[in-house]
Amino acid sequence: MVKQVFLDYNFNIFLNADYSSSRSSLAHLPDIYPPTINEENTQIEQVWWDDSQVDFELIGSQLNMLVVSVSSIQQRPGMLIPAHQDSFHKVSTVYPDDKRLKVRANIFLQSWMLGHTLHFDHVQAEEWEAGEGYLWDSSVYHLSCNAGFYPKYTLQISGFSLA
Repeated sequence: MVKQVFLDYNFNIFLNADYSSSRSSLAHLPDIYPPTINEENTQIEQVWWDDSQVDFELIGSQLNMLVVSVSSIQQRPGMLIPAHQDSFHKVSTVYPDDKRLKVRANIFLQSWMLGHTLHFDHVQAEEWEAGEGYLWDSSVYHLSCNAGFYPKYTLQISGFSLA
């Protein structure tokens, strides 16, 4: 399940966040990836937000979902997130026995810039506007890369579909 979504929200809190101490690598991904996908080129800076900082209810009402977690990611030029499916670890930790459909919205915090890419299913998203994005479930393979000149900022909103 994939659908296009739009979030009308003031993104300044995410764009002005301090990403300097939030670096992690996705190199822990399974061994199916070639050695060229490694700790050096899978780094992201991710800031986690709680409902005292961000209006989970407002966001959820626009995306038709019960919001459990919100994070923003800065992907620097030269970095990639290899093809994967979301496992919804944080949602499953908070709600271990909940059988509702888990979903994630990936929202672009800035309009598209040269080299910024998101691929999923057989779609290459490009030339997006700030606030546009996609909502998917765990069945959707997707990847992201920044082959451009400037950092790419996205918002990840995870929770349960209310549709």
